[in-house]
Amino acid sequence: MPNSCERLQVRLGLRLKQARARHGMTQDFVAQRLGLPRQAISEIENGKRSVSADEIFLFSRLYGLPVEDLLREDDPSEARELVFLRAELLSDDGRVAIARFEDLCREYRWLEEVIGEVRPVDLRPVAPSMASFEDAWRLASEERKRLDLGSTPAWSLLEALEERVGIKVLAFLTDSGLSGACVLGSFGPAIFINLSHPAPRRIYTLAHEYFHLLLSGADGRSVSEGGRICGAEPESKTREDKLADQFAAELLMPREAIEERIADFRPHAQALSGNDIIRLAVSFGVSTQAMLFRLGNRGKLGKMTPQELYADPDLRQIDRESRTQVNDPPAVPRRFVTLAILAFLAGHVSRSKLAELLDVPLPKVEACVAPFREGDALSERIHHAG
Repeated sequence: MPNSCERLQVRLGLRLKQARARHGMTQDFVAQRLGLPRQAISEIENGKRSVSADEIFLFSRLYGLPVEDLLREDDPSEARELVFLRAELLSDDGRVAIARFEDLCREYRWLEEVIGEVRPVDLRPVAPSMASFEDAWRLASEERKRLDLGSTPAWSLLEALEERVGIKVLAFLTDSGLSGACVLGSFGPAIFINLSHPAPRRIYTLAHEYFHLLLSGADGRSVSEGGRICGAEPESKTREDKLADQFAAELLMPREAIEERIADFRPHAQALSGNDIIRLAVSFGVSTQAMLFRLGNRGKLGKMTPQELYADPDLRQIDRESRTQVNDPPAVPRRFVTLAILAFLAGHVSRSKLAELLDVPLPKVEACVAPFREGDALSERIHHAG
């Protein structure tokens, strides 16, 4: 009869095998990422090889699962996992990014609880029958007013979703081809945005993923099961993705506000110049490409298509030069970083754990923490958290 250690080894192996299969990773890929022979991965998954503490930590990071979840004593077949729709489109690097996103979502919730800063969720009820572009536009207009985003929402959207709606927004660098992802889990609603993309594109992704969250909450999907991934390739877009694009365009570039701004630029109804289009894009905090498609859909580009205009090398050069002289809308979420540093200052996490959470080398932790050491209000919050 197997002893308790052998039973744990078998349970752990099965749980690791399930996690690998869920993320669509091969044993060869896992072995390469962890620096182990492929045969070792096979033996571990079949309960024939013990796993060291260091190896468990590496598996935890790769699959986006807390170590304590991997070592649970319940039957692995009973564990409920997050399911990301269209996960079959992910590359191996994309699967790693999604696993990291899941892991950070759980860390985020734990930080909120330990600091006492859990945000109530304010995802509005949305009719699940959303089918037309007009429906998406109407929803965008209603959300813009409900969240008091004004006529140029890009500049306040991130803060509104984090502070008002209670969405956990996470961002990190990945070359996986992912634009973003969203999930409704036991930790609440969360959105991932790719830091390798320019700020205006990240804001557009944020608005796009927000639409998916609104629909996820409306269609009865279990909060422990619902998730979506979005890639960068137009040909991969579903009908819901196209609705999400329409929602994002109307949310970030309200038609009435665009008409008013065009009237300021061209009061006598002259055709818009390339400089006008770039100025419009900058003022709304979106990419010039996004503004071109918005104007094209509104019939403001004459006989030229958005693709033809954006292919003009002179326009793209002016765009690049203009972007270096202006501020981008806020597109780097700060709440997770703030909570992690507060938890460190209150003694809830170690310096090495903080480096892991912030994804910075250990010697750079102090530079991240230093601005948070100042101020009476901060001291009071740390005291309360402790």
